[in-house]
Amino acid sequence: MEKAMNVLYRPITAKLKEKYSIENYNVNLHPNIVDMPLSAVMSAIFFLWNLGIDLSSSMTNSLEEGQTKALMDYLTSQENGDGINHFMVSLKGILQELKVSLN
Repeated sequence: MEKAMNVLYRPITAKLKEKYSIENYNVNLHPNIVDMPLSAVMSAIFFLWNLGIDLSSSMTNSLEEGQTKALMDYLTSQENGDGINHFMVSLKGILQELKVSLN
């Protein structure tokens, strides 16, 4: 857990209004990380858990919307005759072969 907290809780190096920069990640544990209160650890776990649930839900909703849109586009294109030119070329070729075989 100390390694995870070492990644999540890094000192702020610069701050400007609402924005800030944090210290680059260092593989060596910060000396105070082992004294971190359990409440901070549990807060980080709870935050990441909820973030994962929210992102999973958003991705699922996005996929469902995308699939619905793809289906609607497909159905609309059929109504408008999209793709009929490919069939016409195929039908003309079949017709030519039939004429040849009849002669």
